[in-house]
Amino acid sequence: MLKIKSLKDAKINETVIVKKITGDANLKNRIMELGITKGIKIYVKNFAPMKSPIKVFVRGYNLCLGINEAENIKI
Repeated sequence: MLKIKSLKDAKINETVIVKKITGDANLKNRIMELGITKGIKIYVKNFAPMKSPIKVFVRGYNLCLGINEAENIKI
């Protein structure tokens, strides 16, 4: 059985593609307002200790995401 991974499961220097965004409507809207939508590529640059925040490169800019946001971005 294939396990659905989230962005928090990605590795440093890995490029991933967003398959789905989960969570409540407010969280989904916030993530999409940051430019993260289905089909977009995200490059994982670095993790802070305890994996939060996660520094990523998306749509030409650097972005830091909290662990809660990263858990709801399925790759």
